[in-house]
Amino acid sequence: MAQDPPTLDAISVVQEVYGAFGRGDIPAILGKLAPDVVWAVEGREGDYPTFGTRHGPDGALAFFQALGVTEDITAFEPETFHPSGDTVLVQGRIGLTLKANGKTLDYPWVHIFTVRDGMVANFRELYDTALVVEAYRSR
Repeated sequence: MAQDPPTLDAISVVQEVYGAFGRGDIPAILGKLAPDVVWAVEGREGDYPTFGTRHGPDGALAFFQALGVTEDITAFEPETFHPSGDTVLVQGRIGLTLKANGKTLDYPWVHIFTVRDGMVANFRELYDTALVVEAYRSR
């Protein structure tokens, strides 16, 4: 079955975002976000610095700033892309070291992107938040 053009465009936008992340080019990521983007990482706010829902490119920037002071990423691998119209679900893995205590983690994640007019309108990240909080709180 052929995919419609919005799906192809959505995948392209998501791949551009991942490419920019791999280069550490946060301004390029912010440039691919809609002005009203919703950037959400599941988890109870306050339990971990990156958890919560942020709004607009400034909110996404706050996420990346929290990420930068909390984690050293040692591996980041988007593995599979599952498009459905303007939504792209991506499965992957991350390896990281927590800056607060040196704990290392490696776990799978799922990202859900919604793309509108060639821009990311919504981002949602899901992973084992209990694993991360437990490691973050241990000394």
